[in-house]
Amino acid sequence: MMKCYKDIRLYLVGAFFLLSLHFNAQTYLYVSPDGTGTSFTKQQPGSLIDAKQKVKELVINMDNDVIVVLRGGVYKLSTPLQFNQDDSGKNGYTVKWEAYSGETPILSGGEQIMNWTMHENGIWESSVAGPNFRQLYVNGVRAVRSRTPDRGDDTDMGPYFRIKSWDIKNQKIYISKDDAANIPADGITEMVINTHWDQQRVQIARITTMGDSAQISINPNEWSLFTTVWPQREPDQPYYFENSYSFLNKPEEWFYDRNGKILYYMPLQGVNPNQLNIEAPRLDSLLELSGTHDVCFKGITFEYSGYTAPDSIGVIDVQDVPYMPGIITLTDTKNITFEDNVICHTGGQGIIIQGFTSGNRILGNLIYDIAANGIVIRGQGSYGDYIGQNTIFQTGRDYTGSIGILAQLPANLVIENNTIFHSPYGGISLGWSWNNSVTSCINDTVRNNRIYKTMELHDDSGGIYTLGRQDGTAIYGNYINNIFHSPWSERFPTAAIYLDQGSMNLNVYNNVIDSVEQTFNYNSTDPNNVHDNNYSIQIKQSSGPSIAFQKDIPTAVISSTANEGIAPLTVILNGSNSYDTHKDSLTYEWLLPTGDRDTSAQLQYQFNNPGIYRIQLKVTNKIGLFDIAVQTFIIHAQNTGINLALNKPSTESSEYSSYYTSSKGNDGQIGTIWSSSISGKGWWQVDLKKTYNISEIQLVARQNDTITFNRIYFQVWGSNSPNMANAVALGIQSSTPYPKNGIWYAFPTNQGAYRYLRIMKPVVGSWNFAEFRAFGTEAQPTDSLTNTDIKVFPNPANSILIVTSSNIGTDYQLMVYSILGETLTVPYNISNGKCQIQTTSLENGIYLGSLHKSNHNLTFRFIINHL
Repeated sequence: MMKCYKDIRLYLVGAFFLLSLHFNAQTYLYVSPDGTGTSFTKQQPGSLIDAKQKVKELVINMDNDVIVVLRGGVYKLSTPLQFNQDDSGKNGYTVKWEAYSGETPILSGGEQIMNWTMHENGIWESSVAGPNFRQLYVNGVRAVRSRTPDRGDDTDMGPYFRIKSWDIKNQKIYISKDDAANIPADGITEMVINTHWDQQRVQIARITTMGDSAQISINPNEWSLFTTVWPQREPDQPYYFENSYSFLNKPEEWFYDRNGKILYYMPLQGVNPNQLNIEAPRLDSLLELSGTHDVCFKGITFEYSGYTAPDSIGVIDVQDVPYMPGIITLTDTKNITFEDNVICHTGGQGIIIQGFTSGNRILGNLIYDIAANGIVIRGQGSYGDYIGQNTIFQTGRDYTGSIGILAQLPANLVIENNTIFHSPYGGISLGWSWNNSVTSCINDTVRNNRIYKTMELHDDSGGIYTLGRQDGTAIYGNYINNIFHSPWSERFPTAAIYLDQGSMNLNVYNNVIDSVEQTFNYNSTDPNNVHDNNYSIQIKQSSGPSIAFQKDIPTAVISSTANEGIAPLTVILNGSNSYDTHKDSLTYEWLLPTGDRDTSAQLQYQFNNPGIYRIQLKVTNKIGLFDIAVQTFIIHAQNTGINLALNKPSTESSEYSSYYTSSKGNDGQIGTIWSSSISGKGWWQVDLKKTYNISEIQLVARQNDTITFNRIYFQVWGSNSPNMANAVALGIQSSTPYPKNGIWYAFPTNQGAYRYLRIMKPVVGSWNFAEFRAFGTEAQPTDSLTNTDIKVFPNPANSILIVTSSNIGTDYQLMVYSILGETLTVPYNISNGKCQIQTTSLENGIYLGSLHKSNHNLTFRFIINHL
């Protein structure tokens, strides 16, 4: 009997052993970029396409996991890889496509551009046949498509021009005539416009000059720009021009002549592009899954996709550009996992999930350098999908109204433990309904995410943004910081958490919010939204991904011995990074105010002249990931440091009310303001009581003011007459607003001596400021330039204007200003006490002239009237 039990035990042990072997059995197929084998072994790997066909055969009677192991190297795709139901796991098993341990397989939609020859002026060319492309990558970095004005900032992608006005009825855009100079109206040159929370791209059909303005007509198939209600189209919106050979004037810019099929590229000086890896995308997507289920992709890099539709239809968008293709697209999929992959260098979205989906997991991926959104759940139909532990940054690189994660109408979605940063628009957007109607967007969870440095260009969003009714949705445990308006954004709200139209039935609690311009913004007053304990600092330690990617991303940090001082000022700059574990592999690149670059980790720089300067540091690690930091330096002129305007007698054109009198403009209190009335062109003036050589002027903004008009279009003039006779311009503010709650600075290069200073608006409207400050040294007696014998004729003038005075010599210089304070260049000649000015280039209007040398100034007004 005992022997029988022993036999049974041995039988059971053996059975369980065989059963465990069965459960642990897995089928492996090995592939490599140049594989040709049919056995798919390590020794004879096959190709990616052949392995895909082999998987179809194996899953028919699937009784274990099938694992396709990708050896390292680049797999160049000529068409997207397409998976359907026949490629899916079955019978409870999974098909896995994963990297060989320690190696990096790269699926690429790019084509390397070679055979470069010198064209002209540092510009090289290469013949590139095949499909068009809108992106170019140089050594793994997205190059700048030729544009004007040249890009100077990789964060907000500025600077920009400013629109003067929109003519919606006649479908025209008006800009400054000077900004339109030499812009081709060829139907392919693009005008890229920032409209509040979004960006529009149109192609220029015609440019017509009208006075001091230029009228832009766009291609007819883009006229929906004028009929779409949102975002609003308003004056002063930023824009630039893109995609013309004539703009190709800065190293690392490119232009593709799609008619002649010639690519032009300007490398850094002394660099031969034949020694660079230059790639152009050839596919809009690399991986397309439709109806697929139970498949996993792990440890694979997906890079280089394009999107060329804007070549013919532009980009006219309402919000978030959700319609663009993704480098990876999941349609009607179930139980698909993307884990520990790298997704980068796209011409459209990163990953798209659309249709009826469930159980899909986007887990622990590194997603960066994305033209549009990082991850998109498009439309309704998503149920129980998961987005977690991903690191997402540098989204919106081409289409800036984009964000890290966009989830339109999902149900039971979990978004957790992601790190999202460097986004021109928002971090996470949830919901896609502009009212409180019931939708499929219910029971979602957004928790423990680390979000910072979003809203780097646009307005009207935040770190986390919701739109529409979302019953049962919870937002908690998130750490959000460093979110502010950009100098180029408009003035709709920017907040850490933004509940927009229709947002209701949300639970928002236990979030950490630090160093932001605005904590919450509510465009919904629904009482069913619950907000509680949103400052619990304990959460900070648990937010963000737990995977290794986070420590492999450098975070650029600039430290300096000083960031403010008196010229000449010498500073020591140190570049560092706060996360990367491989510090020895980092490279540093400084962009200095002179336009020079330096690759040292530490350097010394001297500011010789007063002004506002920006220094940029770019830190790149060994796999090409980078971060950018920018530091501003305020360099003051040498003076006594005493505010000459403080509590001196002041006058005004008007005042808004008795609370805003002229004395409030120089009382030393930034909590008080002077404000003009609504009518007229408001001005404010101070009597310094003595004449001073003015070296610096400061204007302090009204605190917590969101009205951009108060921080643009004004001028400061100096004179020795209370009625501002013979006034000289000392500082001019353009259409770019100085910072909210900030200080505007002017450092006059004309060191004249003045007793009266006036700040004025050349346009009608009420405006205000908190404090006017002036600095300088008391003037020493000099021979004054008398204006008693000045004559200006003919006035109005047509083609020639003559200014005479016994004091005018050949050592005087002429400056001409428009009524808006724009500096204009006109030909002139000075001889025998006479200045002859050629005015044929000036449009009809009123102008200000200034003849000056050293402390001697002569100003005059004149009118141009071309018959």
